[in-house]
Amino acid sequence: MIILSIIVIFIYIFLLNLFKSDESIRILFSDVSSLLIEIGVVIYLIYAAKYSAIMGRRVKIAWLLFALAAFSYFLGDVIWTLLEIVLNSTPFPSVADIFYLAFYPIFALAIYYLPRTPLKKNEEFKLFMDMLIITLTVGLIFLIFLIMPAFEMNSEIFESIISVAYVIGDLILLFALVRLMFLSFKDVSLGPLLFIGLGIFVQIISDCIYSFQSTHGTYVSGGLLDAGWVISFILIGLAAFLQIKHVKYGYDPFIKYPIPIKINFPTYIPIILVILTYSVIIWANENQMISNFFYAEVGGGIIILLILIRQAFTINENRNLYISAKNEISQREKIEKNLIKSRKHFKKIFDNSPIGIFHSSIEGKFIEVNKALADMLKYESPEELISLVNRDNISNIYVDKGKRSRIIEEAQKDSLWHFYENDFYSKDGSIMTSELSFRLVRDDKDIPKYLEGFIVDITERKKAENYMKNSLKEKELLLKEIHHRVKNNLQIITSMLDLQKYFVDQEETINILTESQNRVKSMATIHEMLYQSTDLININFSDYIYNLVSELCYTYSLKYKIKPIIDVGEIFLNIETAIPCGLIINELVSNSLKYAFPDHREGVIKIELKEEDGELTLKVSDNGIGFPEDLDYKDVKTSLGLKLVNMLIDQIDGTIDLDRSKGTEFIIKFRELEYKKRF
Repeated sequence: MIILSIIVIFIYIFLLNLFKSDESIRILFSDVSSLLIEIGVVIYLIYAAKYSAIMGRRVKIAWLLFALAAFSYFLGDVIWTLLEIVLNSTPFPSVADIFYLAFYPIFALAIYYLPRTPLKKNEEFKLFMDMLIITLTVGLIFLIFLIMPAFEMNSEIFESIISVAYVIGDLILLFALVRLMFLSFKDVSLGPLLFIGLGIFVQIISDCIYSFQSTHGTYVSGGLLDAGWVISFILIGLAAFLQIKHVKYGYDPFIKYPIPIKINFPTYIPIILVILTYSVIIWANENQMISNFFYAEVGGGIIILLILIRQAFTINENRNLYISAKNEISQREKIEKNLIKSRKHFKKIFDNSPIGIFHSSIEGKFIEVNKALADMLKYESPEELISLVNRDNISNIYVDKGKRSRIIEEAQKDSLWHFYENDFYSKDGSIMTSELSFRLVRDDKDIPKYLEGFIVDITERKKAENYMKNSLKEKELLLKEIHHRVKNNLQIITSMLDLQKYFVDQEETINILTESQNRVKSMATIHEMLYQSTDLININFSDYIYNLVSELCYTYSLKYKIKPIIDVGEIFLNIETAIPCGLIINELVSNSLKYAFPDHREGVIKIELKEEDGELTLKVSDNGIGFPEDLDYKDVKTSLGLKLVNMLIDQIDGTIDLDRSKGTEFIIKFRELEYKKRF
């Protein structure tokens, strides 16, 4: 697009020179080609506003105002062409000037609408003063060379006012251009701003030449000066083109070049402007550019006053900055002293710590170690350890080379502390088991610098732990053996009771022996489950109940007539609670098997065990003939079984209730007894 624009400009200038001998053709070509270029720029600006809507309302409004300003200028050129070519009348001054002059404030307003980065109050004030000083200085030059001569050399007061209005419009554009140079804008790329600024600059230069030529009567319509306005519009069109590309594709060819948008003028600029102002006034006075110097002197005085205010503000600001810098230096010196003191303190702790402390490279090579670590690894000094491991590679002191690679790789992922149990070779070849903890340290830019960590010798502690583990394992085996022998002894008792039944004839005696045998079996089963379990404290009570009830049904030869239903969750009980609870179930289920189903009728025995809020509820029920009404289940004289049940319930601090509404249902509530630790 830039190359195409250059070609268009060269063709335009070439054709102007080609037609310079024929005034009518030259004017026609200049006016018509300008209109075509201007309407093309207006279209581009409208498209730029359309695509810029996604960047915010202010950006869209700014580009719409650019388009409106360009369209206003286009309308002025349309009227100028009609007056000059069609009506053969003088286009200046005319209605066209209204649209031309509207271009300047609208275009400046568009620049104002571009979203900018907020500034602090003091920065805003300095910015305003700088913009005002520059604008008034240029305005003073315009006053001397353009405005005053326009009034003195032109007898038509209306034409003089219109000429001065263009100069004021240029000052408005200049103020907008300075704003564009001084501020940082957001949501607008560098390319469009650059071309808008160039377009304004070319427009101001062209207008100044036009005003000068108009004042001196040397302006020629369709001359080379018209190329200045064409170039200005082409530059603005390029700005619109780049804005469209930036919004659609994120394209900005100037972003890689260090071209600053915000310009911070040095403090000596006001002095240069003072010299420039005086030089212009003196030169104009000596060359008698204007007869009345009152306005020039007033303008120069205002500029000098503004510069003095600006300099006073700068001096005050510099004084505050100096005081702040002095305080900051003082504070920094204090911090540095504290830092030196802190480093000495840290060094003292580092050297005298009983724990091994180290700093190492990212690859894991020791950079700094304390004496404790050197002593742990049996080296004479920290320097010997560092020189040795860095010469022979630090991996030589790692027993597990693969583990070293893994933990270093893991540490490089983040800056968290990592903890490992690690084995190191000491200087004499012995192995030191240690707890290794370290982390990655990064700088302010988040770049990895080194590793820092601690090493604690736990060789003796590991030996003690291994001894304790072996000892505990032996005790567990011994405890299992005890449970096994208790179970065997109980089995011997049940076998003896079983043999005893063959030497008695009375049925009552046989029943007593069978009941005693079942009670012993219920206790033996618990010891057997503890022997087989990995947990020597608790047993799975659901499995126990199932085994117990199955054994009882088999004992009373009712295995296929009585259907046991066991509804027990995954409940674990310690041995203190399990044995009395098992005996209770044994007695209640035995009673149901003996008395609830006379004549060998079929039935159901249900055992439920639930836990809620630490309280256990045991329900033993059957659908047999029911518990006799005249029998008190809490009367210890009723039977040995019920007497035993009540004693066991007292032992586990529980309560018992009987429900006779549907067969027989005993409801027992209790809590698990606290386990008494034996070792």
